[in-house]
Amino acid sequence: MEIIDFFKTNFIKVDNISDYKIAEYEKNFFVGIDKENNIVIVFKPNNQNGRPYNISTKSLTLECNAKVSFSSENKETVHILKCLLHTTKEKEIFLEISKLFINDDYSDKYIIEVFNTLQNFFSSKKELSDNELSGFYAELYTIYKFHELLNIEQYWQSKDRLKFDFSFSEKVKLEIKATTKEIRQHHFLHEQLNSKYFEIFILSYMFRYDDTGLSLFELINLVKPILSNNKELYMRLTFLEKNTSIEHLKELKYNQIYTDENMHFFKAFDIPKFKEETPSGVSKAEYDCSLENISFLETNDFVDRINLITGEEND
Repeated sequence: MEIIDFFKTNFIKVDNISDYKIAEYEKNFFVGIDKENNIVIVFKPNNQNGRPYNISTKSLTLECNAKVSFSSENKETVHILKCLLHTTKEKEIFLEISKLFINDDYSDKYIIEVFNTLQNFFSSKKELSDNELSGFYAELYTIYKFHELLNIEQYWQSKDRLKFDFSFSEKVKLEIKATTKEIRQHHFLHEQLNSKYFEIFILSYMFRYDDTGLSLFELINLVKPILSNNKELYMRLTFLEKNTSIEHLKELKYNQIYTDENMHFFKAFDIPKFKEETPSGVSKAEYDCSLENISFLETNDFVDRINLITGEEND
């Protein structure tokens, strides 16, 4: 059972709690609420003799090595991570993210790392523009389309603003571009097209708004299971969800048939660009390029090339 469903099944309607009410979700990993109806995650460490101490912020509190009696007279030593966030959306995201940290040994060091990671996650806020959301849509759609063929999600950039969206090896890169215009034109950094050191592929999307199309909200939920075993990438996806209203995610919809029909791969080598190397002392050169009259790669040819590269890397 998913952790949010587990929580709703056990704790939506609970009254008269003295301190905590918890239920074991995985071995030594408990979910529950305190007497003030704050969500808590309780970790049972192997070492029962740790020194107790507390950490508190506006979003979270952590009690390490707390002596607590939950359902019997015997007190147990546990770590208690408490969520102080208020909205239903934030609470559900807290539960989802917490599940990523299920582990075999909940040492003090590990739990503090969990706390710091979650605190940084919830304290970081960034409102994304429609153009940025469209770019995320294109990256997530690529993961959705090429998960089974390439397991492409494992090559997705771990953070925003890296030079390339997907890195298959030190040399082979994939950059994703999308436009809602009627012509296939994209904005590039010069270094994204400079193929002196890299073998660079461009996946170009043309999107068309459609009230009955596939929404970004739906796409996120399609990709979540694919990323469920990769903590960093799942958190990157959830960061997008955290900082964008559900209404906005549901409003951004593109016609999926049009998307598939107008999805093409190109070699960076073939795209019009400045031929010169970036001069010393110059950085961040960028410009628009038209891909209208350029031959594109068949999808199968791209897939075969990447399978060959990643197969060699894994041998």
